[in-house]
Amino acid sequence: MKRCLIADHSEVVRKVARHYLESLSCEVVEARNADEALHVISTQNIAAVLLDWRLPGKTTVEFLSALRFSGIEHRPLVIYITTENDPADIRKAFAAGAHTYLLKPFDRESFTETMRNAALAPITVGGPSPTAGGSGYGHSDVHMPASASSMRP
Repeated sequence: MKRCLIADHSEVVRKVARHYLESLSCEVVEARNADEALHVISTQNIAAVLLDWRLPGKTTVEFLSALRFSGIEHRPLVIYITTENDPADIRKAFAAGAHTYLLKPFDRESFTETMRNAALAPITVGGPSPTAGGSGYGHSDVHMPASASSMRP
């Protein structure tokens, strides 16, 4: 079972993301601020971090830089979660170390698609392909839904 960290100041977002991740058979840990998130990553084997763009305590770039230079052996996959579809901001997150991103508000379909593209959710037999169709909200460095290709920064 993969352990995922939801690092978001919003209790509502953490609750919804927890529900979706648990339905994908992920173990979930939560953090409300940057310091909590970095502590969790340094003390637990975290497969992925859902990182809020406005996580209290550090900017996204500061957080990702702290993670990169933390000396942590196993760096988790980082899914940058933002309400802003700003290509410049998203490029900064990618340059700092984010692997993929997801726009808020997200629904189950876009969330699950992003998790599949990040190899954090199983691809269901007979279900949608992780690289075809979709809502265009979830994006991945490696596999991106065709419908979202024009939205990639």
